[in-house]
Order: sequence, then C-alpha cells, then structure tokens
Amino acid sequence: MAGRFVSASHGETADVPAATSAVPVPGGYVFDGHVPATPLASVWNWLGVHATNSTDPQGSTVVHAFVDRSADGVRVDREDTVLENVFVPREKVVETVAFGHRPGTVSRIFPWALPLLGNVSLGIAERALDTATDSARRRNAAHVGANSVPHTSSVQHRTAEARLLLENETARLDNLTTALAGGYVPDELLATLSAAKQQAADTATQVVDLSLEIAGASSIHAQGELKRLHHDVRTGAFDTTGGRRPEVAAAS
Repeated sequence: MAGRFVSASHGETADVPAATSAVPVPGGYVFDGHVPATPLASVWNWLGVHATNSTDPQGSTVVHAFVDRSADGVRVDREDTVLENVFVPREKVVETVAFGHRPGTVSRIFPWALPLLGNVSLGIAERALDTATDSARRRNAAHVGANSVPHTSSVQHRTAEARLLLENETARLDNLTTALAGGYVPDELLATLSAAKQQAADTATQVVDLSLEIAGASSIHAQGELKRLHHDVRTGAFDTTGGRRPEVAAAS
C-alpha cells in the first residue's frame, strides 16, 4: 500500500523461536537475533517475525510482531536480517502466545494465504502449458511431416493429461475457497489448508514437467520462458511452514 512492502519470515526454518529473542521494555519489546532472508529482502519496509520472550516467570511466550526496516539495529543482507537491540513498539506487536500453543491472529492469515499460494502455482502451470502448446504448433519434424508435431499422439496425449490435471486441481481449490468464503471451517483447519496448497503445488509441477515434454528441447534454453516457469513452480513445492509438520509450525 502506498508503495510500501510487507514481508514475513514466520515459516522460514531458521526463524525458530530460539533464534530470536524478544525482551519486554516500556512501550514494546527489544528484538535480537537473525531472521533468514525472504524473496522481498531488497524491498521490504516491514518484516513479520516471531521471537521468544523467556523473561515471563509463568513460562516462555512467542511474540509475533512487525519490524520496521528503518529502525535502529536492523541490518539486511543477502543471507539474513540481523536484529540488534531493535525496539518494536507495542502497536506493531500482533500477539503473544504461550510457547507450544497455536497462535490466534497469525493463524487466521492462512485461510487466504495458503489457497492463494496454491493458486499462484496453478497459474504458473497454466502459463507453462499454454506456452508449450504454442511452441509445439510452431515446430515441425521431417520424419513426421512438416507442421505435424502438434498432431502426434505423444504431444496430444501429454497435452490432454496436463489439461485434465490442471482443470481438476483448479476445480478442487475453487470449491475449497468458495466454502471458506462462505464460513466453512474444517476440523483441522491448518492441515486442510496446507494439504490443499501442497496438492496444488504438486499438480502444478506435474503440469509443468509435461509442458517441457510437449515443447521439446527448446524448453531447456537458458533464456526461455519455460525454463523460468519450471524454476518458479519448483519453489511452490517447499512447505511454507519451513518443512515442519503443520501442527509444529502452528505451535511455534
């Protein structure tokens, strides 16, 4: 909004509560520690982080907050973000959660964030399939006759398989998001959302792999769009909970 970017590192493996500390002070918290770099490392203005407050005699708590890039003590490089005595005002603290318990406000982000990530993967897959079929139409091969590559059984079979995968998974995700928008809350919300996102990412990867086969050798050209789309779709296969089980990620 207004040209400012918000990024988040809640799901990154290195950003576990033990890696960053939050000490309460008048008016907020002081954060110390290392947060892994995010894809928006070069541009973010606010970074969502979580850290452990071990000072409470009732038990450790996890503090979820947003750090201002311009705050004293914030240093961003290619590998991570270093926080050294960074003051975060209380109004930028989203919530504090007892260690080992599910977050409330933060977890409510997932019903729109995870299906959206799945939809991004499917959008990449759709673009890859369209690009591959356009490429096939322009190809010809002497041994099968000029301009006949799109009509070979192998190309038609792969195109049909990819289209069916894409249509089926898009419909599945549409049904889930429609239900969520209508107030549906699954018994295991985070598990359901994580599964939907991962299924969409896995299906998208299958579609892109088929698209590479449809396009043929031209698809591996270093500057080609399909090469980039293949790289992009692979990132969707990485769990946004940092590779941890959803219930563990939710607890932290």
